[in-house]
Amino acid sequence: MPDTTGERLLGFIRQYIADHGYSPTLREMCDGAAIKSTSVANHWMRTLRDDGLITWVDHQARTVRLVGDVSPSDPAPSTKVLRH
Repeated sequence: MPDTTGERLLGFIRQYIADHGYSPTLREMCDGAAIKSTSVANHWMRTLRDDGLITWVDHQARTVRLVGDVSPSDPAPSTKVLRH
């Protein structure tokens, strides 16, 4: 199964939080998930939020949090399916 941009982004966020203890910035997400545009990253962030996989506080840096069965101490992939 090929990786989608959303899966790459979620994997990057999961690993970044596990490594650093806090969430990446939007530009770090672009770099880490090979996304060329912050608007594309924003689209996938909203998709991940709508799918119940992440949450964040609007207009505040580094507030992205993993939701549900994914946590920094358990970097195993989520069983939820991303919309494409």
